[in-house]
Amino acid sequence: MLRVELGFTDSWSNAYCAAPHAHHLFDEMPLRARPPMEDAAGRDRLSDLPDEILHRIMSFLNARQAVQTCVLSRRWRNLWHTVPCINADFVEFDSIGYQGPEVPFKRFVNRLLEFRDPASVIDTFLLKYAMPDRLDGYKASNEEANRWIGYALQKQARILEVAVFFFPLDLDHSVFTSFYLRRIEFSHVYLRKGFFEQIETGCPLLEDLLLHQCFIWDGEISSQTLKVLTVDATELYTVKEMSISTPNLTSLTLSGLEYPKAVLKDMPLLVTASVSVTFDALNFDGYYDANDLRQYLWGLSAVRNLEFHYEGAEVCLLLIIT
Repeated sequence: MLRVELGFTDSWSNAYCAAPHAHHLFDEMPLRARPPMEDAAGRDRLSDLPDEILHRIMSFLNARQAVQTCVLSRRWRNLWHTVPCINADFVEFDSIGYQGPEVPFKRFVNRLLEFRDPASVIDTFLLKYAMPDRLDGYKASNEEANRWIGYALQKQARILEVAVFFFPLDLDHSVFTSFYLRRIEFSHVYLRKGFFEQIETGCPLLEDLLLHQCFIWDGEISSQTLKVLTVDATELYTVKEMSISTPNLTSLTLSGLEYPKAVLKDMPLLVTASVSVTFDALNFDGYYDANDLRQYLWGLSAVRNLEFHYEGAEVCLLLIIT
């Protein structure tokens, strides 16, 4: 068994990390080059693997670790330039410098994208980001995060996952024009009016959409391509009712909505659905009765496997099943 150890200390050496511009990414990441990864017979079997397999190995690393592999051997010098999976996580920078993780993380991601091979595609872009609370800092960070997302979409990303902490990201949905994007996961993101219309027209291959703790300024989700939709702990702004029209949807999960009213329509292919409704009479500004529950269930009448959870005032339902 060949064991690979990535060991980095506070002493800097670029003996193996001679790729152009690579040292710029390590301004906040001093490390020590390691000797070639050879077995007892003096063979570096891991480095003999083709690029596709080595890229697959690197896809399990975050972006910082992936770049740091350039010190392993000459074979690994330039692999980070073309790795198809970018997992940019601000947590990896939480102990660097007195400025906190924000500044070195942004500097790292900007340089990483700048020095990548411009002909290389990005299959998966994962971003975990902490938005600052300062007004000037928030605006700059928001613009940069949207620029990173736009860059990934331009590089043909199929999977996009964005998780934001502290303050939500105000998403610029105008960049969502992609004939490759298939899956989106958003956590703690503002979705302004027009987002769902944009992905409907601009992302014709999108099949999977997950929204967690997001803030929606739109009252309608309409898609001819979505097959999986998950909306969890998400708040509706300016509207008290959400209309969902997804004729090709096969899996639906709705839970923790700020306002429980949702109009479900045109879902003939739905196989699995999990819907959770919680009604708090003290905090709900609107009329809610058995008709609303009946509306939910009627919209789910074609589903094969249904989990329906209701917590709130007692209601009396009359359902006719044919």
